[in-house]
Amino acid sequence: MYRFFGAPILAAVFDRYAPRPDDRRYQHSDSAMGHLLPILSELGLTEVNFGPTLSIGEIRSHLPRAVIHGQLAPLAFCRNDAQSIAAQTLRDFEGSRGQRGVVFATAGSVNPGTRLSSLRLVMATIQEYCRY
Repeated sequence: MYRFFGAPILAAVFDRYAPRPDDRRYQHSDSAMGHLLPILSELGLTEVNFGPTLSIGEIRSHLPRAVIHGQLAPLAFCRNDAQSIAAQTLRDFEGSRGQRGVVFATAGSVNPGTRLSSLRLVMATIQEYCRY
């Protein structure tokens, strides 16, 4: 259904407003988009932000040149689950080591009630452990 209905619309928008290879072609979804990655790869996406159930490796296999904006689960971030936040940040760093191109952020929206301490933990984890 997406190939028939959604992809042609997105392709037309990109062809009109982002026709050059260096133009920004961005797709955001709070949902898992793994089943659509083969179709989305045909659209020349340059930046993506998908739900947290997709791994960086899975996204990268279909979109090798796209910048990936976040794979940190928004609920772990909102709940200030320090162990999970640090583990997911390290997981994403390791997953991005080969090709880089990852912006450390949540996979989807930041939920109401998210604490600044969660963001500080991500930044501290990156500073301490995430060096290429």
